[in-house]
Amino acid sequence: MRYFFIFLLFISSIELISQETDSLTLVDLVSRALEKDYELSNRELKLEQQQALRKQIRETFLPTLNVSSSYAYMTGNIVMDLPTFNTPILDIPLFENKLTEAYNTNYFDAKAELQLVLFTGFKVRNLDLAVQKQIEANSFFLEQAKYDLMVEVVGYYDNLAILEQVKVLLDESEELLELETEKAKKALEEDLITVYDYQKIEIASLKLEAKKVEYTGSKALLYNKLKQLTGMTTSQIDSLKIELLVFDVNTENSNIENRPEMEALDLLEEATNYKVRSLHSNYLPKIAARGSLSYYNFFNGNLGDVNFNEFGLAPNAMVGVGLSWDLFDGMKTKREVQRALIDQQMVINKKSEVQELLELNLSNSLLSYNTNKIKLELKSKELSLNKKGLEIAKRQLEVELIDLSQYLEALNDYEKSILEYQEALKDERQAALNYLKATGNMNMNYLKSNLN
Repeated sequence: MRYFFIFLLFISSIELISQETDSLTLVDLVSRALEKDYELSNRELKLEQQQALRKQIRETFLPTLNVSSSYAYMTGNIVMDLPTFNTPILDIPLFENKLTEAYNTNYFDAKAELQLVLFTGFKVRNLDLAVQKQIEANSFFLEQAKYDLMVEVVGYYDNLAILEQVKVLLDESEELLELETEKAKKALEEDLITVYDYQKIEIASLKLEAKKVEYTGSKALLYNKLKQLTGMTTSQIDSLKIELLVFDVNTENSNIENRPEMEALDLLEEATNYKVRSLHSNYLPKIAARGSLSYYNFFNGNLGDVNFNEFGLAPNAMVGVGLSWDLFDGMKTKREVQRALIDQQMVINKKSEVQELLELNLSNSLLSYNTNKIKLELKSKELSLNKKGLEIAKRQLEVELIDLSQYLEALNDYEKSILEYQEALKDERQAALNYLKATGNMNMNYLKSNLN
């Protein structure tokens, strides 16, 4: 049995290791960034705050129940000045002078009061709708923030892919230089090449080492940024399945109708309209129902020479309806309405400005995408030609039709064209994402269906 449990532990550890080493994709990278981003988290918390505020507004019509109680010891004088009158038969005057009597007593009271708002002049309804529109608007702004983060993460992923290509080229160059160095040593010993020719190999080796140092530094900086964005470890980033694919997007019927900013600003305009309506409701009466049950008791006291054990008023019940109507509030509501109307006009102006900027951005994004797409096609053809040129140079070097420096030049052109193609591919991908962002059509579903 003991060995059985050890076997189970071993199997589970293998399973955990296999899960940890599973390769991650770009979609995983973007998802981690969206989960970790603090700004997005704060925006979501802001939405929760507004949801709570909306609930609070709608709960205005819920009844409120208040219970209070107090105890006190009271002492002082009672002064009564009643009109003097004479008795009918004996004609004796009564209450000729003020009546002053000292008193002291204990006092206790208890009260339960229920209040229910019946009508607020439509203020609650309009405020509820205003907050609802603000919530919907902020939800669209949240989506826009997610778009920005997606584009940023894809950009770093593409840079990582280019670095991986650089590493491949550096490794190939190192292997080639090692072979050529051995050949050059033998050729130098046999006086087939000059010292100057051999030094060209050494110079190429030094340049290669410099490029390796640059690669290491660039990779470290990129890893640090990805760790900060996603919270992933170095091993998790190493497990990324990196592959750059061309983004083909449909550029027909380009418009900004789906841009979240436009929808958000439309909703904000509606929100300010409802806010103005809620302020106008200040001119209408407010009605509330009210009921209470109270108990008042004076005990263990005296009034002049008269002692008493208890004097109480209980129970005292009250039910009624109250009305409150501010007929004149010193122009307060009027000024609040003026400020709200100005806010509304500012939103309208902002929407017009944003619409113009978004249309300009869409035009620029479309132009950039088409330009980078053509550039990528040209770089692809250039890469193909340089690859063929390198193959020809290799065969010529083998039959000594060209020297080593000419071959290294062809190799350098080929490696340069590879990096330029990768850069053009990255630019095309970024241009495609920016175009999708400009039309408001980029989301996680697109990334999952179009990215690796």
